[in-house]
Amino acid sequence: IADNIDYMYALQLDFDNGFSIEQFKEQYKHLKYILYTSWSYGFKPNDRYRVILPLQTKLPIQYLVSGVKNHLHLMFKDADITCFDRGHWQALPAIRNSKAPYYYFINKGELLNLPIDKYKDLYEKFIIDEQRKYKKK
Repeated sequence: IADNIDYMYALQLDFDNGFSIEQFKEQYKHLKYILYTSWSYGFKPNDRYRVILPLQTKLPIQYLVSGVKNHLHLMFKDADITCFDRGHWQALPAIRNSKAPYYYFINKGELLNLPIDKYKDLYEKFIIDEQRKYKKK
């Protein structure tokens, strides 16, 4: 999938580690997002949900190098780290069956403003470091 993606227009976060829906809603109440429960919500312990956050500026997919992924994880420390991998996306909505519990919430905050210029610098540093590693071989 990642080879077919040029830009990200939204982040999709995955939560299943005990960070509750109410905690997310309180901590990120300033952001625009759609929150919805995942397939295993109500089936396994803890709130299990995903959040889609539209971005103010599109993010070039090649910028998702380790430094950028670490920065995103610091912003959303309770999200599954794999959310920040290239091409990571989940099916939505995810409803197990017609009797399974399901919840969604739409928050009308501001678009997520990522430091794209900083991410570009981290990407360029990553490329230079990789070229140095290659030359040493």
